[in-house]
Amino acid sequence: MKKLGILTLLSICILLLSNCKRNELDFNKLSDWTVLERELAAPLIKGEISIEKLLENDEDSIIVVDGDTVKLIFSEDSVLYKSVNEFLDIPDQTSLDYQLTHESDILLTGIPAGTRIDPSVVPGMEDLVNDTIFPFNLPNSIRLDSIFLNEGNMVLDITNHFNHELTLIITSVSLFDFADNFFVDSVTNIMPGQTISTSFNIDNYTVRTVLDTNNNSAISIKFTPVLIKGASDVISSTESADLTFGIDQIDDFNSVFGFFGYQTESIDTILEDVVPDELEGFEGNLNVTNPKLRLHYKNSIGVAIALDMNLDLYQNPDPIPTTVDLGRSELNYSSDYLMPEYLDNITFDRTTVPNIDELIALPMPDIINAQAQAYSNIGVDSASTLNWALETSEILVAVEVEVPLEFRADLTYADTIKLSDREEEENETYEIEFANLHYKFQNYFPFGIGGELVAYDSINDINLGIIDLNPTGGEWFLEPAPVDANGNVIRSQVQENANQIPVDPDLAEDIITTATHLIFNAEFQTTGYGSVSSVRVSADSDLLFQFGIEAKGKYYPEQ
Repeated sequence: MKKLGILTLLSICILLLSNCKRNELDFNKLSDWTVLERELAAPLIKGEISIEKLLENDEDSIIVVDGDTVKLIFSEDSVLYKSVNEFLDIPDQTSLDYQLTHESDILLTGIPAGTRIDPSVVPGMEDLVNDTIFPFNLPNSIRLDSIFLNEGNMVLDITNHFNHELTLIITSVSLFDFADNFFVDSVTNIMPGQTISTSFNIDNYTVRTVLDTNNNSAISIKFTPVLIKGASDVISSTESADLTFGIDQIDDFNSVFGFFGYQTESIDTILEDVVPDELEGFEGNLNVTNPKLRLHYKNSIGVAIALDMNLDLYQNPDPIPTTVDLGRSELNYSSDYLMPEYLDNITFDRTTVPNIDELIALPMPDIINAQAQAYSNIGVDSASTLNWALETSEILVAVEVEVPLEFRADLTYADTIKLSDREEEENETYEIEFANLHYKFQNYFPFGIGGELVAYDSINDINLGIIDLNPTGGEWFLEPAPVDANGNVIRSQVQENANQIPVDPDLAEDIITTATHLIFNAEFQTTGYGSVSSVRVSADSDLLFQFGIEAKGKYYPEQ
């Protein structure tokens, strides 16, 4: 799962840098000559960084070119998720008690013992037949019209209080097998006084419900007793059979149709490590022209969903979040269950979410808590609404933040580069007379970079010295490109920027012998910050660069 990128233009700066592989700096890889004394002047690197090349190396697809507009896009693929079984919770149906009774004695005179007594042929026995319904116990005004089961099970307990052997026939014209035959089965050889518990497999059955007198979903069920005459010539009015009937596993369905009620579901998702590695270490002022947030959703449950959603942004150590309230969104659904997936998106900007800029405020949040209340069937009539769901149905909401690279920024950045571990060699010495880093830039990006490198000894916890990256008499190590009144780079006015950075010889020796890290403190600022409202990175923005080194010194290795 991708980390949620809280879009900021600073990504472009870091992406520029991250396209050059950073290796640990190892100053020990030198010759074992007894004395090295040499003056060096050599080119180090020449190259180009462009939007086109960034696109080629953009594995996370965070850079998008739309015409001449460059955008940064970060996304979180699964912020909110509900499967159909989480959304439509159909409980196992509680067992109900039924009784097979009659009000007056039934005479069996003249019927031999052992004869099968069918209610259809013996006067008065028809009163023992219980043709009834089994109502479903469903919450939130849910109505189930039909269910195509993967698995299902009916359970039945029978206690025979007749003085005759009992066979019980169970019939339901609400249950149909794969061949469209309604359900019929029986339990035989239930002796007087005996209790039998049994179950009936209704895997792959179709349930077609009826409505009871309260308009609740139910199935028809018919219990028909057949007796094997015993010694008695009468069925007394005190004789009966007690039944307990129920259904379970009906939530394991292939598809279901009906009305899924007026439900409320709470969804709470914690997103940690939300800051991409490339964006850690930035602070300062960032003003983006038109940031947008989109909810991309897939709804394959046939029900309209209203979603109240907010994002709580936490910045350690502050326990109080900043809340970005997205208000209520309507998630639509397909009207055809044979083409179940409905894909769409909802876009938010400053007009709908006034504080949307909190998503790109620096420093960026450590944790985002996405919270939502999902409501089904708001404002619809249950009698005229048909909902549906398949066993694979789900609701999935993803968040995408988009920032066109039109912005104004004055930012600082800090990073630490670890130098290679070196074994101490006490007799090694270095004498460096001078060292200069030469560079040339031709920058078509509308921002400049300045800063410093600090040599740091972590063993003794001291700063050994500072290399100022800004040239003498210059404001920026990397000069920003000039822009017009609309923030577009004026390519014809971009000039080659050539200069050098002197490195103090003693500091150079400390970097070689003592420093464990180089700390990079940088400032990023857009062209004309304070006077230009915003600048624009275009599809043809690029940076041409060359580096060279000039140095002279002596090296005395351990004897």
